[in-house]
Amino acid sequence: MTHLTKERLEAALEVLTKGYHDALWNWADTPAFVTAREALQSLVDAKTAPTGWNFNMDEAPRDGTDLIGYVDETRTIITWGKVSHVPIYGWIDLTADGPEDRDLCYPEAWQHLPTPPEKSE
Repeated sequence: MTHLTKERLEAALEVLTKGYHDALWNWADTPAFVTAREALQSLVDAKTAPTGWNFNMDEAPRDGTDLIGYVDETRTIITWGKVSHVPIYGWIDLTADGPEDRDLCYPEAWQHLPTPPEKSE
């Protein structure tokens, strides 16, 4: 399965906007092209909208902070740490198995955990 990424959408939009326009002259002004271009642009905008999810795993903190990760189409709690019994570091799903059986996971996106509620007096 090909993942829909901002980069793929922008590349498709560029081809649609520049490549076909150069090859087909005025085709870029037709209603069908304008509709396709606007639909693709809205996909790019939706993929990059501030939803709280960050799709760049390189920007996620690697200091032991617990995060919400999107792994295998599921939200889970992740952290950067050491795999159990082996000196390999990576993203770990804290909800899978126990602390003695930590395995690597491969999140597609991340966000910070919400702030805990304040205690009312």
